[in-house]
Amino acid sequence: MNKQKLYITIFSVIGALSVFMPWASISSFGVSQNFSGIDGDGKITLVLFIIACVLCLIGNKQEKLQKNFIYGIWAIGAVNIIVFLVLQTNAAKASSFTARFVSAGAGHGAYVMLICAVAIILFSIDKLQLTEKADNFIASIKDKNK
Repeated sequence: MNKQKLYITIFSVIGALSVFMPWASISSFGVSQNFSGIDGDGKITLVLFIIACVLCLIGNKQEKLQKNFIYGIWAIGAVNIIVFLVLQTNAAKASSFTARFVSAGAGHGAYVMLICAVAIILFSIDKLQLTEKADNFIASIKDKNK
């Protein structure tokens, strides 16, 4: 499989799995409650990351992504980033409105989703040559462990 498609697929799978991690936590009077992404906007994110995986698996797996698929990956990443920003904004509003009684914030699953959304965008840009840099980094780690 082409390295570009491989890395985008890996980050898409991790992003899809992040939907099942805690995306928001709310605590009030010593009681905490976590909500996973699948309880809300995570359904959108899950579908989008699955679509990104499918885009990478369509066609010849040895070739790089086609131009129109790259635009699709960018759109998927951008929408997921917007979902994260909306989540952060809502958590900030909830915390500021009821600052004395309730504390709300994004959970680690939302941050994993954000990292994966940015990663699929960056790995789809050929000029950055991130696939080669990632391969060199992995090779250097393997050499150090010998």
